[in-house]
Amino acid sequence: MTTNELRIGPAKQLGPLQVWPLIWEGLIAHNYKVPPNLDGLIFGEIEDEDGPMVDCIQVENPTDDPFIIPSGWIISANLWQDRTVNSMEYIEPHATVAISVSCVEKARWSPESRSIGGGRAPFSVIAAGFEFDSTKGFWDLNVSTRQSRVWTQVSRQETRSGFRPTNSLRQVMEEDSQKSDIQSSVFRELQGSLISHPKQNGVLIALDGQPLVTEFFSNPNSLKSTLRETVLAASFDATSNSMIEISSDEVRRFFLEFQNYKNIEIDSDHWGAMFAGGSQGIDTRVSVNKREEILHLSAINRNHRVLLEV
Repeated sequence: MTTNELRIGPAKQLGPLQVWPLIWEGLIAHNYKVPPNLDGLIFGEIEDEDGPMVDCIQVENPTDDPFIIPSGWIISANLWQDRTVNSMEYIEPHATVAISVSCVEKARWSPESRSIGGGRAPFSVIAAGFEFDSTKGFWDLNVSTRQSRVWTQVSRQETRSGFRPTNSLRQVMEEDSQKSDIQSSVFRELQGSLISHPKQNGVLIALDGQPLVTEFFSNPNSLKSTLRETVLAASFDATSNSMIEISSDEVRRFFLEFQNYKNIEIDSDHWGAMFAGGSQGIDTRVSVNKREEILHLSAINRNHRVLLEV
């Protein structure tokens, strides 16, 4: 993508968050489903000799539609504890796959049927346990520390309004979105539309006068479906309602920076491949189909103060 292909709409201020609508004009549209519409998928535990595995779950897609589950989405249904998806997952039609997850409900370990999706985790939780590997050229998951570092961030979220019986991140976010001053102000403003143009397929969210994350879906309807939960998740990393803005020039500079890095293939399957790239300051993920057309792109500003040392 060149900056000439990027159209930037007027920003909307939601409490301490500044939300920039983006249109990537060269992005080819594709059809797939995304949260919160995951009812067609069947989730389950994967067991080894010691019982269900904490860091891996099974997803079955019996439908004719592909699904994309963005990083950080909280999954609950039919699981012994709530999990969050470590990285974006593409689920092909009529496929059964194992996906990498982290636990975000510490004190429950028993079968329970709940609604599938629990929203998206804060970006401090999503980013926890990844480390920049200069030899590889991207942010890589440290499997030995990921879970403990996720729990540090979940505990930090829980201290805002007090202990929960199962230390559930999902419960914290559901309750605090109505009670906490920051989250409730953002929640109220989210009742209106965040999509300013029917072709909008991307967004940049800024916090404390810095870009925090940008995300593109090749299907504009997918952005519309997930954006509310993504904005609410970002609000949980705010510590005040201070409104510090950035300019459209700063938005463009952020794009110019992450486009200069080489993307390395880190996973491939029948549907396509995932690439990762970046620097000490930016963490990018790009998913493409087998025709090398982009399905999903995200870039996290690792130099943002809320993500330092997570």
